[in-house]
Amino acid sequence: MQTCWQCNKQIPEESQSCPHCNVTLSQGAVEQMATIAPGGAPSMQIVVGVVINSRYEIVREIGRGGMGIVYLARDRMMEKDVALKVIPQELCLDPRAVADLKRETSIAIELTHQNIVRLYNLDTWQGQAFVVMEYVNGGTLAHLMANGTISLDQALPYLQQIGAALDYSHSSSPAVIHRDLKPLNILLTEDGSAKVADFGLARVMRDSATRVSGHDSAGTLAYMAPEQIRGKGVGKGTDTYAFSAITYEFLSGNPPFYTSELRCQILHEEVEPIENQPAHVNEALMCGLARDREDRPSTASELMALLTGEKRIVAQKKKKRSKKQQSGQRKKQAGAGAGIGKILAAVALLLGLAGGGFAGWKFFKPEMEQLLRGAPILTVASEPPGAMVYVDEGRVEPTPTAVSRLTDGTHLVRLEKEKYLPYSEKIFI
Repeated sequence: MQTCWQCNKQIPEESQSCPHCNVTLSQGAVEQMATIAPGGAPSMQIVVGVVINSRYEIVREIGRGGMGIVYLARDRMMEKDVALKVIPQELCLDPRAVADLKRETSIAIELTHQNIVRLYNLDTWQGQAFVVMEYVNGGTLAHLMANGTISLDQALPYLQQIGAALDYSHSSSPAVIHRDLKPLNILLTEDGSAKVADFGLARVMRDSATRVSGHDSAGTLAYMAPEQIRGKGVGKGTDTYAFSAITYEFLSGNPPFYTSELRCQILHEEVEPIENQPAHVNEALMCGLARDREDRPSTASELMALLTGEKRIVAQKKKKRSKKQQSGQRKKQAGAGAGIGKILAAVALLLGLAGGGFAGWKFFKPEMEQLLRGAPILTVASEPPGAMVYVDEGRVEPTPTAVSRLTDGTHLVRLEKEKYLPYSEKIFI
């Protein structure tokens, strides 16, 4: 005998669905669901008041978009509210989309975590496919963000819960990658808990819709990692990038890139640090939003530790490299005279006040550390703080600050502050 995960009643071991509550019990059973006949039009529409399969009574519409309509429904058998997402008809008529949807459903239905929206079933009614899932009635993270920026302290509870959901799905065997993490796919309960929705499903529907229509969704694109845009190398780091982009939006009010040509910006431009955020927070975000997925934190919890300052990005954190990479790194270090990973000695210099004399402003020589997996970072500080930093004539931000993803070679670091003489120094990486 086995126990049904939904109603907890004992049922025969060979059962693929529960005879008491009719919920799916195994991945294999999904293959027997949602048998959609291409070319067939629905004979009836799913609207408020309709009872589907003598079980789900449609109460009201709670969401609508390009990826389908979501209804609040009453599960008469289990006597509870559920969310019912109707799959767009054009996708139901695409055999490839149907096959992908079945596959992703069979995977997502196995995920059981307090911060993941529970998927119950994939079924059909009158030629229309729909997904039944847990109903979460507190809105979405997008609604919360619409009220303006949120402090790190306020954001941390949500971020920790989202990170816990990602670490759980990534540690599954095989790992389950979300691929479409964004504020609209993170639901909130009435007590303020976060639940990640649509593991795999949103990506399948989006990709299928893109294939059918030829258009991307800009809202999704803003959270996509470079490798996902290129269509290769998608993995855990892809979700880490999206998680970092959501965190960035929490603290700044916008995703890292949100205007003009998003695809080009994500692939080629550097993310701007967020003003008025501690250096370690910006360091963590720059690490999580690295264009190369190998330079990102390996887990969501590692990113959280960097954001809270529990861990810092230091030279000792090195990714294992191939012999060829290690050899190349040794040659660079030899040419530099001192290793990139070595923290240069800090020296205090007194800079003259523009009107003459000394004001006691101390500029600390840039400290070179090594980001996780080998990417260099330059930290610049001054006393008093607030000196504008320029690197190779490009404006960065006032001190204290951190500059990441510097290329190998010589760079000119310049500091300027009103009523103080400017200071400049060349550094070699």
